[in-house]
Amino acid sequence: MKARLIVVSSLLALSVSACGTHGSSPGSGDLEKDLKKGNSLAELGPVQIDVGYLEVLSRVNPNIAGQIKTPAGKKRLIDSLLEQELLYKESVNRGIPSKPDVQEKAALYERVIFAQAVLDDAVDKKSKEYYDQNKEKEFSRVKVSHILLKTTPTPPAPTEKGKTPPPPADPKALEAEALKKAQEAKAKLASGTAWEVVVTEYSDDRGTKTRGGDLGLISRGDRRADRLGWNDLIEKSFTLKAGEVSDPILAKDGYHIIKVTEVAQVAPYEEVQNTIKFKLRSQVKNELMAQLTKGKATEYKDESLKALTAAPAAGVPGAEGQAPAMQIETKPAPGTAGTPAAPTAPTPPTKAPESKPSK
Repeated sequence: MKARLIVVSSLLALSVSACGTHGSSPGSGDLEKDLKKGNSLAELGPVQIDVGYLEVLSRVNPNIAGQIKTPAGKKRLIDSLLEQELLYKESVNRGIPSKPDVQEKAALYERVIFAQAVLDDAVDKKSKEYYDQNKEKEFSRVKVSHILLKTTPTPPAPTEKGKTPPPPADPKALEAEALKKAQEAKAKLASGTAWEVVVTEYSDDRGTKTRGGDLGLISRGDRRADRLGWNDLIEKSFTLKAGEVSDPILAKDGYHIIKVTEVAQVAPYEEVQNTIKFKLRSQVKNELMAQLTKGKATEYKDESLKALTAAPAAGVPGAEGQAPAMQIETKPAPGTAGTPAAPTAPTPPTKAPESKPSK
């Protein structure tokens, strides 16, 4: 169902540009030619889907590009497209695109798409500016492996009925024990013992010890790392050379010994742009609306709307905050192209993305 909604949303944009109610839209003349570029991927009766079709959809909605990376996702998408093309071809045969109600609906969708495009354009410009100003600090990444000696107690095993459970572990004792093991591990590394051997022997991180303690790429401002209290660890990683090993570093979850496997590099804009756009979208929208309205508030003329504005009734249809009939989503999930779905109440905003160092 999700895949089909993505397709329908993207096809709305394509259909409006191809057969808009105000004559040919800019760029629409080559749409049919672009859809038919490349090899045929599948056909069903009188319709077929070519490579060019997926390329156009990927430009309209980057979610498509992610979907077609797997054979199963690509097949689901093509199956939906074949169905859509069959219905589209039949609608043309029946003269449906020229029906007044269909023309009216297309015109409404066109307004939504164009309105969304203004916001998308503003967000694109702002996100590139943000990247250029913050790329060294916020989007610089380093590849790290670690050895973790936990300072948190292991959950106690269930006790038999009637037996007294053991007393809780002393936090100071746990920290001292973890530091002692960390120093032992560092001494072995200094004596020439291979990193992988020491990781296997000492690390308490079950998720990474089987792959040499690899945490992958980490960066400043990483939300999960911040929750774990890894800020000192991350800052230290940016000062080390490739292959260099740190002394034990204390974090919330224990002592870490880190090894840099790849020195710091700035992530390309293409890889982080969706995260930036998600972060800035509401701010850019508010700034744009303030600019367009010159700071003026909405002035309601209808008496019923005035009453609701003065004293909004919670839970009453039409109360303040009610979704409009046609909605431009102001916080799309990362990776979306901003193409509108059908004019219905919006879905809840997607949770903001956060980079996650593997652990």
